[in-house]
Amino acid sequence: MEPIEQRDVEIGNTSVTAVLAQAEGGAARVYVPLGQVCEAIGLHWPTQRRAIENDPILSQAIKGVTIAYPPSADGRGGGPQTAQCLPLEMFHGWIFRINANRVKRDDVREGLIMFQREAYDVLFSAFYRAPTSTALDRGETAAMFATVADVRAFGLALARLAEEQTELGVGVRAAHDRLDDAARYVAGASRDFG
Repeated sequence: MEPIEQRDVEIGNTSVTAVLAQAEGGAARVYVPLGQVCEAIGLHWPTQRRAIENDPILSQAIKGVTIAYPPSADGRGGGPQTAQCLPLEMFHGWIFRINANRVKRDDVREGLIMFQREAYDVLFSAFYRAPTSTALDRGETAAMFATVADVRAFGLALARLAEEQTELGVGVRAAHDRLDDAARYVAGASRDFG
């Protein structure tokens, strides 16, 4: 997947490059590169990748997303690379599955706990914010469109819920009417035979 927007996001004393990309179905979603997060925290990426591949939900959500990395300090590497990413809402499912109490190194445990505590708010705020008139003047509308798409999806879900509630109310009313009819029949029958 090609990104719409890419941002370096500071989480504690580390930086993560997250991207806003067009997901299947047309909605824009924020994706977080897992290898980069593992490197920043000090987790072993191949072990975490195996855990994700063995998970029935996360294995379906992981996607290759193109991220433009800067060259290293010595001038090597960099450029566009495909990174294995999870969408932001699934990222937290993965990061919270890692039990900090089982991490042996103190520095890795502290980095993991910091990510578990701070990453959601920081990553979410980096992309999903109310657009300012200055941002609109500069053409920074990708986050707004992601938010509008999310609001639309929520509105459609709310409309479906209202329709189901209405249908349920009609069904309850019909059942109530049938019970009233049955009660009248039983009352009439008991007078006739009583």
